[in-house]
Amino acid sequence: MVAFFDITSLAAYRHCYFVLRSDHATKPGGDVDLARQIGRSAEAAGATVSIVGIKDLPAALEAQDLLFLFNIDRPYDAATALGRAHPDGRALLYPLHHPNKGVRKYLTQVHGPKRLLSAIAGGRPDRYEAMVDTAKAVRTLDIGRLRAAIGRGRVIAGLIERCELLVTSTAELAEISKRYGVPPRGAWLLPHPVAAYVSAVGQGVPRYILVPGRIEPRKNQLAALQALASMNMREHGYEVVLAGGKGSDTAYFRSSIDFALANGIIYVSQLPKSLFFPAVSGAALVINASFFEVTSLIDLYAIENKVPLVTTTHGYYDPAPALRQVDPEFWGPSPTIEVVDAIKAMLTLTECTARA
Repeated sequence: MVAFFDITSLAAYRHCYFVLRSDHATKPGGDVDLARQIGRSAEAAGATVSIVGIKDLPAALEAQDLLFLFNIDRPYDAATALGRAHPDGRALLYPLHHPNKGVRKYLTQVHGPKRLLSAIAGGRPDRYEAMVDTAKAVRTLDIGRLRAAIGRGRVIAGLIERCELLVTSTAELAEISKRYGVPPRGAWLLPHPVAAYVSAVGQGVPRYILVPGRIEPRKNQLAALQALASMNMREHGYEVVLAGGKGSDTAYFRSSIDFALANGIIYVSQLPKSLFFPAVSGAALVINASFFEVTSLIDLYAIENKVPLVTTTHGYYDPAPALRQVDPEFWGPSPTIEVVDAIKAMLTLTECTARA
């Protein structure tokens, strides 16, 4: 039995430092949103919180300070921050560990330099991540990052040994324990906070299927769009909407947008949260074909508010009536029966709810 973590307990510390990757200010993502949401909850309980990168973290913390770290899949920033902790200080680690099977599948689909790295790594996620960090260390002349990349297994083991783990679900804890051993300082459950429900946009909007998220190969949106186009969703009374900003892979982004425009799919660039969540609330169906997730904040919002959702099998989700999970490799221009059945089941649920 894993107990739930009490965020209000953070108010007992002199200062709580939430340490994110060094590019968090210029590259937003689910981890950044997560840290901000948890930080706001801690501040509401009376805690003093700073969300920082390594360069803004004090060189040495006091025993009354708390470190809140993220991400063991790319552990350099967390390990560097941990080196500044007081020996008697408390350290919490939100691993955000992606399911290994999903990462393996993703590595068979990458292109360009990533494909070469994946081939050299033999398709193994741990070796691939070490090589990515090695390449970054060489490019930036960062000796510390290079040492961490070479000793990646040792670095991750050190984090798990020194920190209390905060996991999104018991499934994530089981995955971590299987790969790295049972965390000696124990673990707490801290599910991702879910944004408050925001009602859908006004009347007269056509029914639509929403494919959201930053547009990049890991999110697999192009394959989802290909599957939906092959099913002629407009003939069934549904528009398809792709909503998301550009990821780091420009070629993939352009291919996705070109396909959308050539097939009558509506593209909406990155929306502010004030408009984004109403768009999710109003969708007949939300689709996440990602190769892997921890637990997507968009998915959690859909599940919590009973918006029909088809998402990846490689994420930590509890069963829900308005949820289906599909292998990311099943999407594409010739979708499998699993994809077709999942979409039909969720749209049928939408129509039944509308008639009720």
